[in-house]
Amino acid sequence: MGRRSQHTAWYTAFSLQRSLENNSDSLETSLPSNTALYLGSSSSRGPQALTLTREQTSVLSSIDNDQTYQNPSNIPLSINELLCSEIDGTLPSGDCTTPPFIVKPGSLYLDRPIGQAIDHRGAELLLHFKTVIAKPWFEVTDPDFTNEALRRAPRCPLLLYSLLAVSSSHKSWFLDDPDIAQDYARYGEEYHEKCISLLLPMLNDSESITDGAFLACSTILRWYEELSAPIHGRDDARHLLGGYASVAESFRQDLPWEGFRQAALWIHLRQDIFNAVINQRVPRTNVNRLGIDRSSSPTDETTWAKRVLCLEAEVVEYCFSHEGSSIQRYTSLEVRLEDWDRQKPQTFTPVFYQERDPSQGVSFPIVSVLLDSCVFALSHYYFAMLMMLVHDPRMPKVGTQYLEYKNTTFPEITVWSRLFKSGSACQRDDVPGPFAIWWWRFLENYVYAAPEPPPRKRTKPMEVLCVGLPRSATESLQTALLKLGYDHTYHGWDIVYETPNYSSKWVRLCRKKWFGSLDGNTTITKEEFDEVLGHSVAVTDAAGSVFAAELIAAYPDAKVVLNYRRDLDAWHESAVKTLVSVHENWALYILSCLGKIPFWGWHVYERFMWPGLFRALDGNIETGIARNGKWVYKEHCNMIRGLVPKEKLLEWTVEDGWEPLCKFLDKPVPDGPFPHVNKASGWENHEAEVTKRYLMSALSGVAVLSAVGIATGAIVYKTMW
Repeated sequence: MGRRSQHTAWYTAFSLQRSLENNSDSLETSLPSNTALYLGSSSSRGPQALTLTREQTSVLSSIDNDQTYQNPSNIPLSINELLCSEIDGTLPSGDCTTPPFIVKPGSLYLDRPIGQAIDHRGAELLLHFKTVIAKPWFEVTDPDFTNEALRRAPRCPLLLYSLLAVSSSHKSWFLDDPDIAQDYARYGEEYHEKCISLLLPMLNDSESITDGAFLACSTILRWYEELSAPIHGRDDARHLLGGYASVAESFRQDLPWEGFRQAALWIHLRQDIFNAVINQRVPRTNVNRLGIDRSSSPTDETTWAKRVLCLEAEVVEYCFSHEGSSIQRYTSLEVRLEDWDRQKPQTFTPVFYQERDPSQGVSFPIVSVLLDSCVFALSHYYFAMLMMLVHDPRMPKVGTQYLEYKNTTFPEITVWSRLFKSGSACQRDDVPGPFAIWWWRFLENYVYAAPEPPPRKRTKPMEVLCVGLPRSATESLQTALLKLGYDHTYHGWDIVYETPNYSSKWVRLCRKKWFGSLDGNTTITKEEFDEVLGHSVAVTDAAGSVFAAELIAAYPDAKVVLNYRRDLDAWHESAVKTLVSVHENWALYILSCLGKIPFWGWHVYERFMWPGLFRALDGNIETGIARNGKWVYKEHCNMIRGLVPKEKLLEWTVEDGWEPLCKFLDKPVPDGPFPHVNKASGWENHEAEVTKRYLMSALSGVAVLSAVGIATGAIVYKTMW
């Protein structure tokens, strides 16, 4: 990085302090930090940020709505220059102390830019937004969104804080040092709180909420909300409400959709559609009033992407509204989707296409498209086609006609699913984004839907809860408990070998634990556990560790065994070798897409239990266990010690053998040595057995595909060429 950029990052606007008016009624607000109000050196560990002074008098002269802000020539070095021209620059370490600036209540804009007062961390986070976050998440339908957001941020604290909040939260996920990652997560929450304090007074101001910066801030905060949902355990979509208010007021005033307002609108629409699909409701944005040419006339790829996004919104509205049985409406949408597909530009044609080859680990077709807007548009088109197939009102409901229709349609659904997954694979894989989530929920709710299982009835009380983490002699402990008469002792392998109905119940329990029910309740009752554990008097391994706190609360009379390993490094190595090996097993992953039994077996562990247990919020179990495994293990053991009275708790290792376990359970010591099972060879045998079982389940789906292979090939050929 050159001298000019270094000076930009370090420069503090000392001269601007002289222009600040003294106001005895002003209220000084700042981020929780150790930032001083005057120049001086400080350490770089705490969050350094601009300090804003809220003044209660006069009205600011804001810049015109949706007009590009040009930095005044008398401001020599704006942070804009760094961010908009030097993408790959590296900022120097250190922080700058910043003077206060004036913020008017309920106003979006300051009376002067604060670009020079942004400290080192702020500049670093804004650069992170531009270089890492913006392109895959915010620029697909409007490449100028980021530049305009960064131009306005130095004059718009609301927009600035939203950018800092989302960048802090996102960056915290990918830092190797857990302490630093936790700091950045905290900074993100603090920036977010500041954003809320600035946003609330603007909600009743029709001028502010129709400004493009307000809508852009709502979309950025909505993305922050999506990032934070796994941490906070629920997603209320509250920041969508700000977007809805902005769009509704713009409609009421009949404002044109142009400039920054238009760029933010398309991001808001995508978020609205995504939230509607997840919650199976109608999108709230009226796509007929967006001022876009919905015809098939020639235009640029971005406009074609917006056209199919509007079509997708109408498809989702059809599927989840009272129109869902209208054949006339369905046919109209079908014709328009076909017209979009037929008339789209040649740039949408893949430059490379390769069929899937499971034998080589390629489970989905390889579709190479050069332009981001084309990848985006094709992914949304494929998803719209999936929704149309699943919600076809012409589908017979019962009888042989239903079976014939299913045998014809299922291969077509599979084709569109693979193409959709191929398109979504072109997106960033930093976090499980909307495409991946749509894919999982689509398979779960439509292709491999499993109803609630028949509830099991408890005839014997729950007696023993073994709550140690997996790879802590859990199967040896199960074998020992069975020998002591605790029949049945429920183990993690039981979940794998259960019917999909019971596996799906565990998924529902995971969702309630980490995301809450519709009323926000995260408490899992004894009755809910009994529905899957009613036949068991003891539990160990996955269910015992993932739901340890909930099981202890649900069965207060049960004795608790904390099975652990003295050598934490050996446990960690074993967890990486076994649990991660399953996650990396391409055969199991491919099979999970081809049959109900493998889908639910994979779904419950690889997408819920292990990511939740090991805090793998990005869904990557490998990095989750490698990075978080040891501290999660320690934290889990300490939690159990804090929850259970000493007289009801046994801390036990497999080396302790029979004596302490039998004494704790008031059982006689059996003859023979303590069982040692499921070592490396035992795990490999289990994995091979599960793979064989999943393969047999998937063969039925493959047989159906083979019966209509020619038709499937024709669909693929027509779709791509």
